[in-house]
Amino acid sequence: MMPSRRDVLRSSCGLAASTLAAAWPKPVKAQSTAFKAVLFDAFPIFDATPLAALSREHFGERGEELTRLWRVRQFEYTWLRNAGQRYADFWKVTEDALVFATTALKLDLTSKNNRP
Repeated sequence: MMPSRRDVLRSSCGLAASTLAAAWPKPVKAQSTAFKAVLFDAFPIFDATPLAALSREHFGERGEELTRLWRVRQFEYTWLRNAGQRYADFWKVTEDALVFATTALKLDLTSKNNRP
């Protein structure tokens, strides 16, 4: 006796469902982990006003551009290094961002003749 279309469809769906169920990832039991540290982001509470004033004093109008580019790059470096699991401390990220910003703007931090 020949199976009906309904029987073939029912068998096919059952086979497909069982195949998918076997391939479905198994739930992972959550592990209890004790906290080793709690970190806070200082960027929102860091006041860059004195830094911006000092940059303007030394580089004139370009000082504002330096401060803006420096802070943007500082954020970017922090996010990218954390996302890439290549942690660097605040001072290293800050230094790298400052080097990038001064190089990009062709400003010389070592010169004593930076005043406008």
